[in-house]
Amino acid sequence: MRLHDKPEVTGSNERPHDYNRDMKVDVRLYQDEEGVWIAEVPSIPGCGSDGETREAALANVKDAVEACLAVRKDLGFPIVVETVTIEVAA
Repeated sequence: MRLHDKPEVTGSNERPHDYNRDMKVDVRLYQDEEGVWIAEVPSIPGCGSDGETREAALANVKDAVEACLAVRKDLGFPIVVETVTIEVAA
């Protein structure tokens, strides 16, 4: 990607305050240095969870997403924030 190319958008603000619909969110899932599974939701700031197994982390993050969305609704924040993918040299 060159500097002026548009980044890939993976989040959406098309309907930022529509809390009464089903939605799908991307979850970043990985194991930390102690083997605990971490589940993070990049499009919802501060939203994530963990678990001893991959399945537990995914189940826990679903609960966390529901709680985060309730707080965002109460505060009048958009459901999600925009996330983009950029390319960097590795």
